[in-house]
Amino acid sequence: LTADRVLITTGGKSYPGCGTTGDGDAIAQKFGHSIVPTSPALVPLTVQPEWVGELRGITLPDVGLRVVPPEGKALSQRRGSMLFAHFGLSGPAPLDVSRAVSGHAAPRSLTLEADFLPSVPEAAFSEFLQAEPLASGKKQLAVVLSDKLPRRLADQLLALCEMPLDRKAAALAKADRLKLVAATKRLRLPLRGTLGFEKAEVTAGGVSLDEVDSRTMQSKRQPGLYFAGEVLDLDGWIGGYNFQSAWSTG
Repeated sequence: LTADRVLITTGGKSYPGCGTTGDGDAIAQKFGHSIVPTSPALVPLTVQPEWVGELRGITLPDVGLRVVPPEGKALSQRRGSMLFAHFGLSGPAPLDVSRAVSGHAAPRSLTLEADFLPSVPEAAFSEFLQAEPLASGKKQLAVVLSDKLPRRLADQLLALCEMPLDRKAAALAKADRLKLVAATKRLRLPLRGTLGFEKAEVTAGGVSLDEVDSRTMQSKRQPGLYFAGEVLDLDGWIGGYNFQSAWSTG
């Protein structure tokens, strides 16, 4: 077929079961376009600790997450809800930081730092752990923690701090209190990676935006050739932004 205008709207590589293959990138390259390397985005995270899978089904409505490399500042950070799953972590917050993991050369070198109470300052949580045992000394420490967190997560945090699950809240030593504060506010989870393109909602990377006229979506390399949607190097946070970019460019 010969046409005056050709529109490439083939999508990315995400969810191949829907029919996407990423072949739009190869077509664009034939017309001289540069392709920004692609990687899965908005994809669930896989983690190394096995205990995470044991908490599957627990949803936390507000968690702060940071993807931290061995050295240097955080690669990505986000706050939102999170779901524990048999393979690792899903939900808006993990999906939003996943691009930094899938796009990294060595995902297993990365650590996910989790703050399970992002609305509570560290000092305030430490004061809570100091004051509550005085008022509720006969209660189990896990029960006290479950005032702030799901009970199964509270039990797991105690186990990570090497404290018995039936420990009473009374006489919580300062060293143990600081352990609990660190585990709740700065828990470090070694990562394995992500579930890949097969479970990714979005493809990061694609046709370079520098080579496309944003007013018309026409190629700057080949008159009559246009691009729209996920074949472009265009992706955003969860929450409808990727749908909107597809509709707007289309």
